[in-house]
Amino acid sequence: MSKQPTPRILARALRLALNGAVLASPLLIAAQAHAQAAAPAARDYKIPSGPLKTVLTRFIGESGIFLAGSTDLAEGKNSRGLHGKYNVQQGLDTLLDGTGLEAVPTTSGAYMLRALPKGEQTMAAVVVTAARDNISEGTGSYTARALSIGKINASPRETPHSLTVITRQQIEDQGLSDLNDVLRSTPGIEVFNTDSERVSYYARGQEITNVQFDGNAAITPGSGNGFYIQPDMATMDHAEVLRGAAGLMRGAGSPSGAVNLVRKRPLEQFALSGAATVGRWDTYRGEVDVSSPLNASGSVRGRVVAVKDDRRHFQKSRYADKGVFYAVVEADLSPTTKLFAGAEYAQLKTNGAWGNLMANIDGSPMVVPRDTYLGSAKNHWDRENQQVFATLEQDLGSGWSAKASFDFIKMKRLNGANGYVQTLISRNAKDPNKINYQISRCGEKDYTAEQSSWDLYASGPFSFLGRQHELVIGANGTRDYAQPVAGSCSTVSGLPSMTGLDPYTWNPYTIPMPEGAPFTGKYVKNLTEQQGAYATVRFSVTDPLTVILGARMSWWDYKPDAVANAYSVDAEFTPYVAALFTLNDNLTAYASYADVFTPQRAFGVGGTPLKPITGRNIELGIKGEFYNKRLNASMAIFQLDQNGKAVDDLSSPNPCPPDYTNGYCQVADGEQRSRGFEAEVSGQPGKNWNITAGYTLNNTKYVRDTASNTGKALRTTTPKHLVRLFTTYTLPGELNKWQIGGGLNVQSEITSQSGTAFARQGGYTLASGFVGYRFSNKLSAQLNVTNLLDKVYYEKIREYGPGYYYGAPRGVMLTVRGQY
Repeated sequence: MSKQPTPRILARALRLALNGAVLASPLLIAAQAHAQAAAPAARDYKIPSGPLKTVLTRFIGESGIFLAGSTDLAEGKNSRGLHGKYNVQQGLDTLLDGTGLEAVPTTSGAYMLRALPKGEQTMAAVVVTAARDNISEGTGSYTARALSIGKINASPRETPHSLTVITRQQIEDQGLSDLNDVLRSTPGIEVFNTDSERVSYYARGQEITNVQFDGNAAITPGSGNGFYIQPDMATMDHAEVLRGAAGLMRGAGSPSGAVNLVRKRPLEQFALSGAATVGRWDTYRGEVDVSSPLNASGSVRGRVVAVKDDRRHFQKSRYADKGVFYAVVEADLSPTTKLFAGAEYAQLKTNGAWGNLMANIDGSPMVVPRDTYLGSAKNHWDRENQQVFATLEQDLGSGWSAKASFDFIKMKRLNGANGYVQTLISRNAKDPNKINYQISRCGEKDYTAEQSSWDLYASGPFSFLGRQHELVIGANGTRDYAQPVAGSCSTVSGLPSMTGLDPYTWNPYTIPMPEGAPFTGKYVKNLTEQQGAYATVRFSVTDPLTVILGARMSWWDYKPDAVANAYSVDAEFTPYVAALFTLNDNLTAYASYADVFTPQRAFGVGGTPLKPITGRNIELGIKGEFYNKRLNASMAIFQLDQNGKAVDDLSSPNPCPPDYTNGYCQVADGEQRSRGFEAEVSGQPGKNWNITAGYTLNNTKYVRDTASNTGKALRTTTPKHLVRLFTTYTLPGELNKWQIGGGLNVQSEITSQSGTAFARQGGYTLASGFVGYRFSNKLSAQLNVTNLLDKVYYEKIREYGPGYYYGAPRGVMLTVRGQY
């Protein structure tokens, strides 16, 4: 049995990380020391994005510098603006980032614009100006300078949580096509496949149930029910992944974390881009992205993205064909009012339901070739998602703004006349090397789920005791309506007996489309609603010290068809407190405490419903910005607790009246804990070099539960150690058209046990490779190789039944990108 986590382990991990930081700090600081010694005093700037000439004019006026010579080089270029504290040279470098220009001082004390040498220019020909300052598109960077997940436009260094940003550049470099790919590349995140069509995400030992779009109130993707199509990253600018409780903006949910997906916005100038990908296992993917002003003044802008993605699988007969269409418009209704609205349609046709591989009697895997699919080629699990959304932003003056957002998604599982078809396998009782096989046809009617969310808030500065502070106050709500069919699966008739089959010779193409008896299932309805009000204040106590206080009051209601099963939570209070202390120009220390609650449908003696599970996340860390804010680094220790989880009350009757026909009454006495350490670095540590790297140590246990669980790990299938690394480098000199890179995904062992049956996947490392070539600033090609060393491993394990999944063998993808 492994040793349980203790504070000593966390302290040792933190000490090792700090020692590493001490050893590395001379390299980081020495490179900046000379420049900082001679640099003039920095000042705060809040210059919005826009045409480069406009941004430069405002910077000149605020900084008091003189720009010598012509500004014709700035014609037709755009800048992301400038937010934060900078000296003159830092400010110029930042607002010129991605434009292909630099500002150099003259002997007279003025500055002059000039084009960067060709070897130092990036391919970032498109720079977003119509959207907010947190947009990553066109920056060429692996880090962001502003975030939207917390309502205040704060930088990663100003955010007192462990947080990862997967930028547009990283999405393209790694060839990340959907949310699953993104989270597999994110430090501290475990992607867990229930089966071939259903996926869940875990952080700090708990499931992530909170997915937001543009910082709006979360839509829960229903990762366990197979309705949802994971968002395609061709429509997204970047992803923000927060680890730890996010109950302040969400309310009910898990203390594990939250995902915020930031959509692409229209550009101010016409832009056309596209990408074509071909790869192993007949992978074919095409993307087209068009953005343009829609009127002469450019006050109305539109953008359309279309994706067609058809790919087979390394398992025989499996495929996934997807189509996505995304259209948005952004309109400046007045100088102070902006509307952003759009729609997205996605359809996915798959036949992977389900096809897991069998475990032996002792829990070990039944070893079959990696391309084995114990299913039928006629299986299908087709889905359709329709989404509409809108955001209205109003500048209220004096730094204040208001924002109203609405999101709606309708999800269907397209069962059709034959229903959806799945295969179930079990071990043959007479011969352990054989299997029994059953095909089920389910649901002649389409399954439907609808989710909507709204969010309304205002934010801005205010003065108190001679200092300026920031306030966010708002309210939001969600509505989750599902209409599945109950009792709708039946065993297929008209097929020969399928027992004692040989999995080594199984051919998925030999099973015909099943025809079964009509179903008697009927629609059932489940409705979950939540509303809440929240507020956050960032107090600037002193120049180095900022204190953040927040609170939320939530109301949650579950209304199923069976009225007796209804459940509600009223006026649940969740507090939040954090502090940030600026140590120097590069480093900030922080501490944060956040609460979240999770409703549970469980009952005590006399039918009394149990109170919600409460979760909290305590985190201590340090964050840094280096190289003119091009490189972000962080380290943190954390403790995540869940209290009040339902456990059996052994002193109660069994069965427990009036709610249970079997089993004990329950009491809210369970407690779970996760402790760990995280370290991460992302950005540009040098010219033409991008990197993202992270390490996670996570120890979990049942602090108080049943006698058989207490003291054990929550999920033995969650690795204790995780490493994520990816980097790219543009070669210097005459080789500057070439780009090389690669990555590593490392995890420690996972296990699963039931009785004497035991499953184990040892720790492993997956390497990836990347080579890119830039034909011009408008055309490039890249080759991505995943599982470079062709490691054989199981992505999922379970000691009984069909619980094993092979990880994908070596994959190769060639992508050509062009823009106009």
